This record gives sequence, structure tokens and C-alpha cells, in this order.
Amino acid sequence: MMLDVSILMSDPDFRQPFQILRAGPAVLDASGLLQDPGYATIQFAGVVQPASPADLDVLPEGTNLKGVISVWAAQELRCDDGDGRLSDVVVWNGQRYRGIKVEDRSRDGGYYRLFAQEYNP
Repeated sequence: MMLDVSILMSDPDFRQPFQILRAGPAVLDASGLLQDPGYATIQFAGVVQPASPADLDVLPEGTNLKGVISVWAAQELRCDDGDGRLSDVVVWNGQRYRGIKVEDRSRDGGYYRLFAQEYNP
């Protein structure tokens, strides 16, 4: 059984605000190109920190490891799922980060963890 770390998400010593830009459904035009899905802005709070060397070991091989953060939150965080759902974009300290891997620990730990990389659209 995993340790329930969801209490950290509400601890003012660790918790900090950030925004999530969540894409709407992916839609292809007549030529098969992805249309801008539009993004909803959601206010979040959780733990955000630069990814540690141990964190980087769990990312897919070949991932550019510069500018990666680890985001922990009690609310759902999303990554590309291959079925048209696009990754969340985290806005933290004025910088955008696109989700590259998510860990759903909502059942056994009370949190979601998203690894996100600097992103400049």
C-alpha cells in the first residue's frame, strides 16, 4: 500500500498556485490537420518543483531532459493519451510546461503527478 501524500497538497509550506491550460477535444479538419482545440484555464494548487535526477530516470528514453518539472496535485492532471486527448499545459512562475508523463496515484496515494517540460508555443 502506498503512503497517502494528498495532505501535502493542502499544506501551505508546500502548496503553491499554478494554472492548467486544458485542451478541448482534438478535431481534424477535412484535410486531416489538427485544428486548434481551444484551451480552458483552470486554477490549481499543489506541489511544483524541478524534476530530480531520480525523476528523470522514469521518463521515456530519448526525452530531452532540460526544463522538466514535477507537479503533484489532488485534482486530475492529463497527458496525451493517443486517442485525441492532449496534454495539460502548466503555467507556473510565468513559464509554460507541457505534460510529458502522468502518474495516476489517485486511488493508492491520493494524488496525480505530472512531469512537464518547458514549452514555448
